[in-house]
Amino acid sequence: MKNLIITKQKNKVGEHYFRWLDKETCTRGKNVVLGLLRRIRIMETEMRETEERKSVVVNTLQSLEARNLEMEGIIEENKKELDYAVRDNRRLRLLLEDNMMKH
Repeated sequence: MKNLIITKQKNKVGEHYFRWLDKETCTRGKNVVLGLLRRIRIMETEMRETEERKSVVVNTLQSLEARNLEMEGIIEENKKELDYAVRDNRRLRLLLEDNMMKH
């Protein structure tokens, strides 16, 4: 059974507050709590590290997406230039063939 002591006390400015005292936790309980606190700290550290890695991955992904858009624009420009070159090549070939037939 738990012994609970509640006392009414005054602080330095004269305000009343209640204070309670429990029986001291047993050694086994203290060890369990310390182990749990240690695990919490480890998990918090792992969580921070995971968030940092996530941030790096997100930044890298955004950078790659921007680069991808830039490259798609360059590809479109090159396709247009290639289309113009192919048309010019056809025209020149037709002119050459026409010129060869005349001579």
